[in-house]
Amino acid sequence: MNDTGMSEGMLGLLGAVWAVLIALGIALATTGASRAGSRMASLVAARIAAIPAATAATILLMAVSIGVHVALVPAHLEEAPLIGIGFILGSAGLVVATGGAIAGVRGWRPLAAVTLAAMVVGYFVTRVSGLEEWDALGLGTKVAEIAAVGLLPWARPLGDPSTPVRHSPAIRLSGGI
Repeated sequence: MNDTGMSEGMLGLLGAVWAVLIALGIALATTGASRAGSRMASLVAARIAAIPAATAATILLMAVSIGVHVALVPAHLEEAPLIGIGFILGSAGLVVATGGAIAGVRGWRPLAAVTLAAMVVGYFVTRVSGLEEWDALGLGTKVAEIAAVGLLPWARPLGDPSTPVRHSPAIRLSGGI
């Protein structure tokens, strides 16, 4: 238990849910603002609509990992500072990789792969060594991270010439942006 009275598992789960809800909220808000005539929102909505499915799934799985780890940082900084710092560094790496995927930076996949692999290995090392106990939230998060690594060969950044661009029907009808 922590100061909020919630278990770490519940905090981590809430972090994952909030991360996914924030990502979906941003997508819905930009789509709505785009339909209302905002040019900036139209540009962002077009960018979101052009994200390939494997890339979108990878980003969503990384968001789950970010949400879980960020939610658990305060408790781990108090109880096991090195693990808390690892959570901060891993989350930061995934945020940068996610931004790279959305911005069209080609080097985001190696960063994502190394960060996700380090987080999975770190989890198992801390469990096998007895620093932390095995838990369902941790194992579930590792499944999400391993799935994200598995999708990386098919995930493409925006702007990659091998990525077919798909626009929403509204953008096609308007003649583009």
